[in-house]
Amino acid sequence: RKKVTTLVKKFDAISVREDSAIKLVEQLKGKATMCLDPTLLLTKDDYSRLIDDSQVERDTETSPIFSYLLDPTESKESIVEGLKANLKADATNLRPRNGKQLPPMEKWLKGFRDSDIVVTDSFHGIALSIINKRQFIAFGNKTRGLARMTDLLEPLGLGGRILNEENLSEVDLSKFLAPIDWKKVDKVLDKKRQESADWLLAALEK
Repeated sequence: RKKVTTLVKKFDAISVREDSAIKLVEQLKGKATMCLDPTLLLTKDDYSRLIDDSQVERDTETSPIFSYLLDPTESKESIVEGLKANLKADATNLRPRNGKQLPPMEKWLKGFRDSDIVVTDSFHGIALSIINKRQFIAFGNKTRGLARMTDLLEPLGLGGRILNEENLSEVDLSKFLAPIDWKKVDKVLDKKRQESADWLLAALEK
């Protein structure tokens, strides 16, 4: 803590993704502002240009269900299987594990854009689902930063999309298939996007 406190003082500006991190920086004698994760400063069109410009993934199809799980478990997989049965659809599974070569970034981005519903335990999986206006189910992941998930979703009215893995056997999947009011989400998101961009530009101008 003593070493980090000295280093924090060297920064002209610090942004964080969750409210709890503001207090953490204050404990280190610094000052932080809560901003959107940088991925959310871009739009669907920005990411689509990357996908469409890629020769590698242009002809790759994505199933209606896109599963991106950093920490797959039997209970999480059961939700994916439940969705497959409910929707009578296939799932594309992307697993950044097992020492295998990772697929091109464009394939990963394409999964969030071209699927109908996303199942993920990743913060950025949630962010890209929102950017692409996809239905999604998110598993709360304390070891990977549950606070940043809730701090993103609650103001957007999407806090109910987070599942506790301990109670997955009681989950009613039908509520996750109900349409999301994206106009309402965009109204809040656009305001936060502008505030975050303004903070970043002001910080850079220093």
